[in-house]
Amino acid sequence: MTIQKMAAVGAASVLSCVIATTAAQSQVRINGSTATFALPNQTNQAARGIDFANAKPMVIPAARTLPPAQAQAIASALDPLQVFGAPGAEEGDPGTGELNQVQLVAAEDIPQGSGIEPEEFGTSAQPFTTSEVNAIGDLTVNYYPYRAAGKLFFNIGSASYLCSASLIKPGIVVTAAHCVANYGQKQFYSGWTFVPAYNNGSAPYGSWTAASATVPTAYYDGTDNCTQYGVICPDDVAVITLNPQSGRYAGYYAGWFAYGWNGYGYNATSQALISQLGYAACLCSAMTRRASYRAPFPTIPSLALS
Repeated sequence: MTIQKMAAVGAASVLSCVIATTAAQSQVRINGSTATFALPNQTNQAARGIDFANAKPMVIPAARTLPPAQAQAIASALDPLQVFGAPGAEEGDPGTGELNQVQLVAAEDIPQGSGIEPEEFGTSAQPFTTSEVNAIGDLTVNYYPYRAAGKLFFNIGSASYLCSASLIKPGIVVTAAHCVANYGQKQFYSGWTFVPAYNNGSAPYGSWTAASATVPTAYYDGTDNCTQYGVICPDDVAVITLNPQSGRYAGYYAGWFAYGWNGYGYNATSQALISQLGYAACLCSAMTRRASYRAPFPTIPSLALS
């Protein structure tokens, strides 16, 4: 399953018919390898019931066992093209950068040394760095490419949660499937509202509601090849189609990332340097940047953000 295919299915879902299932999930459509939840048309900037001030970081269960060695998995592949498929890529765009400032909640006082450290090591002793995106005295988050990433709010029942997400087309964002659906329960969450470049309660490019959400069917029905049930799943990826405002999508202002699939830029030791933008649970108010090593795994689609 590639991001490209999921994005195409997600964008088309708002125009296609839906199959009635249960009352709560009456707009779910299964289309082979993807499951799409089409939402009613919304004209507001934010979905109803979203509690921006008290939204909780979405946490998935911690794995009790380690996944297969990724470098070993790629090395044992008999035919990489058969495993990965043909590589490809789509270009990004910086957008206009035109601001549409909305204050969602009151700003917090974030002191220096608030928990984001410049150098850290994981449990496997691999180095990675984590730092706040904003430079001292500068809202770096408003520059491209940072502003194409943002915070995703949504509801599970009556409670609001949050994840990170990224624009990959003017009206398409990519996020984790566990921020969209309950693994193996054939249940979508609701109320997704994307805020590009969210910063300490402020939405500099407005907030944008979802028209549809798409996840791999294997994640939706629980048949994914996870390391353990619902944890470290190859298909833990989702795309969300946004509603336009005045005929324009979020990416027109904030821009969107380039992305690629099935093409990996690994060195001779099967490693690559990955940069991530998002909102860490330890500091949800501000965007952070993390850089780390990554080894390949043949069943996970490649997503190159630039």
